[in-house]
Amino acid sequence: MFENAFMEAASKLHPAVPVLLYIPLTLGLLGWGLSGG
Repeated sequence: MFENAFMEAASKLHPAVPVLLYIPLTLGLLGWGLSGG
């Protein structure tokens, strides 16, 4: 579908993968911001 190898691989990820990656990142940044970092 894509000529770019990265885009081709990324399009085959399970839909839950981005959620599982971004939830810890969001919580970490939120905690860092609330702690005054």
